[in-house]
Amino acid sequence: MYIPKKIIILVMLLLLSVSETAAAAISLPPAIPVRAAILLDITADEGDTKAKQLSPKELKRLKKEQEKQRRREEREQRRRSRGSSTVVRTDGTKAAAKQTGIDPASFFPPLPEAKVLYERNADVNRAPASLTKMMTALVAVKESSCRNLPLTRSINIRWDEAEETSYLVRGEIIPLYEAIAQMLIISDNGAAYAIARQIGSDGSGKDAQGGFYRRMNEYAGAMKLNGSYFADASGLPTPGHVSTARDMATIARYLLKDKDLKPIVGMKTRNITCIYPKRHRVFAENTNDLVYDYPGCYGIKTGYTNAAGFCLAAAAERDGHRLLTVVLGGDEPEDRFTAAARLLDYGFGLLKG
Repeated sequence: MYIPKKIIILVMLLLLSVSETAAAAISLPPAIPVRAAILLDITADEGDTKAKQLSPKELKRLKKEQEKQRRREEREQRRRSRGSSTVVRTDGTKAAAKQTGIDPASFFPPLPEAKVLYERNADVNRAPASLTKMMTALVAVKESSCRNLPLTRSINIRWDEAEETSYLVRGEIIPLYEAIAQMLIISDNGAAYAIARQIGSDGSGKDAQGGFYRRMNEYAGAMKLNGSYFADASGLPTPGHVSTARDMATIARYLLKDKDLKPIVGMKTRNITCIYPKRHRVFAENTNDLVYDYPGCYGIKTGYTNAAGFCLAAAAERDGHRLLTVVLGGDEPEDRFTAAARLLDYGFGLLKG
């Protein structure tokens, strides 16, 4: 049977159109050059569920309640230990007595449910590299708030912190908030350690960074992070220091809800100004290429170590939708940006459809 050539061409074009429509409807996930990733729709985070900013009066009340609870537990422990041959360890109680901050859970109310649009190995433990600095920034800001201390207070840079970076000088004095900005925008390791010492010491100067790491893990518990343990403020390779793509996404969500931190991570550039010497300034350019190149991107943080590979947490807004992606384990510098951009495009495509 003879079939005219025009009809054959029309049928082929129709089939091609149908196949393209079907592929668009299926919306297959993109190929991404990273080992772990997650993509979330976090539009609901911008609703009325923002983390509560506690007043000094409320903070004082919470501290009193926690102190009463600690004393009750201490009395109960002593009561149970009397008449028993068992040696009761009180190390945890002593540590609690020295703790000056309030329960971190007060700062981290449950987040709204975020729809997972894509995930790959999202719960596999991996080295998080400098994405760790998101947690460092949160601890610094929240601890300052609960102690009623200003973010403008000064940090004296020590020689070991200056050795970690080319952006800090021994003896330099820099405001805490500027150190946080320097840490987040250009991923300065020295600034991260200076922040950890300042916050961890609480004025005592003893066990400074160790105290900060304990607080990081207390915050991790408050955020319900199931795959994270922190043993370093900057994210450099440290035994036991691990996280997951899902946990890093949770940290990023809480960071974006903080009024002091959200503006920083979206900055393309910033002049970091020191207190002493007055003329010393650092021109910080954001290490996150998507802030410049991806429409609607407003952060958040890059990371890299040999153990972690190239990593990125990125957030973007389009047509009233807000998406967050975390990608871990790229082999090349561009892999993280390529993967994040593809995932964001994929997510916005799904929401648009």
